[in-house]
Amino acid sequence: MRQPLDLTNKGYTNIADQIAAQGYWLYQDLSSIHLASDLLTLAEAQADAGQFRAAMIGQAEDEHRNKSVRRDQIHWLDLKAPDLVALDRFLAEIQQKLRRELLLPINHFEGHFAHYGPGDFYRRHSDNFKGRSHRLITFIIYLNQPEKGGGELIIYPEDSPKITVHPTPGQVLAFDSRLDHEVALCLDHRWSFTGWFSNKSL
Repeated sequence: MRQPLDLTNKGYTNIADQIAAQGYWLYQDLSSIHLASDLLTLAEAQADAGQFRAAMIGQAEDEHRNKSVRRDQIHWLDLKAPDLVALDRFLAEIQQKLRRELLLPINHFEGHFAHYGPGDFYRRHSDNFKGRSHRLITFIIYLNQPEKGGGELIIYPEDSPKITVHPTPGQVLAFDSRLDHEVALCLDHRWSFTGWFSNKSL
């Protein structure tokens, strides 16, 4: 894994301001493209090794597979693994920035690789489970661009028009986890790293 992204870059310094003003932040630079390339290589290797599983909806005893709601495959990551040192360091710096500048009570991060194949999607939803609000900021790094298109992330802010994000390698997205969003129908393979800055006690 290459060196972590430089959070002194202008694009990263305004992450808190952008989330506070519009509910999301979107950025891409050469170092994030390099990081995405490394992560894609790792994700594809783990998929080839059979480590991905069908994604579920619900929580605990309510957790179940529902192909009418979502059809992606995921693999949860141990961010302390040697292959993920640069990513873990980057996420720790982002977490400190969000805690300091947005005064969010973040004390945890969890993340997974996600793979959508042709015909896969994830219907409109929120990232918090029913009756809980522990996930505060959703964080995504797009690892590739589906050659045949599709797989856009559509975010639905409460008081403004919807936002459509087209997957592009190295694009980094963070948004308020309370916002409804969906993954549009994929026409080709779509890979991402997706995670949540959260407070486990909420």
